[in-house]
Amino acid sequence: MDVQYSQLSFIENFLFLGVIKNTLWMTFLG
Repeated sequence: MDVQYSQLSFIENFLFLGVIKNTLWMTFLG
């Protein structure tokens, strides 16, 4: 359970950072 939760948290954090990166790129380029 703990390992699965850590994996899910890692994926969620990775996607969250990806969204922030895309937002920053759109802000700078747009």
